[in-house]
Amino acid sequence: KVERLSARVQSRPTIISDGDGEGGSAAGGGSPAQVDRALLRQKAVLIPAGVDRKQVLCAVLSASAEGHAGADSPAGGGGEPCLAVVFCETKQQCREVSSHLQARGAAALALHGDLDQKDRDKVLVRFRNGSCRILVATNVAARGLDVAGITLVVCYELSGGAGGAEAYTHRVGRTARAESVGDAISLVVLGDGRSKGDGRSKGDGRSKGDGRSK
Repeated sequence: KVERLSARVQSRPTIISDGDGEGGSAAGGGSPAQVDRALLRQKAVLIPAGVDRKQVLCAVLSASAEGHAGADSPAGGGGEPCLAVVFCETKQQCREVSSHLQARGAAALALHGDLDQKDRDKVLVRFRNGSCRILVATNVAARGLDVAGITLVVCYELSGGAGGAEAYTHRVGRTARAESVGDAISLVVLGDGRSKGDGRSKGDGRSKGDGRSK
């Protein structure tokens, strides 16, 4: 179902293996993401054009936090959020989403290509030790990120173009690992594909200089 929905925003999508040994590879030419399909629950949230995507994201994160102890959800709920990764398409979008979550009281940090290696390492240390519960990242973190306890991956926006399917595969491969159930939720905007809070300004589209991290 998610593959059919993602095809709406991709050009000539292809299916890439998600770790069952039939294709795809991690950064550095390693083995594919070891995601267990039986434990990976993929869903899509359909957003009408004009609806604020950030508000939908907060609702998704809060719903995921239900059943946990604590009080650190971005919507002020009563559940401590699991470790979650929110994938964005641009560095600007990544910064805006992480700032929005922080303003709502969430323990969220951004990881993108404008950070030097020292700062990236600091972010990942905090994510691993649990002081940061929500990692908002561009595709720079899609491959090679191996952190125990990630139970939720949110695709804030699906990647388009020829590499969209591969990007999705490696994003969702961050969860449903080590025999643990994981959720992968894609936010899909209906209509013209744009929504409020999409984190883009003029000139921040899908052309040269779009601010993406490689």
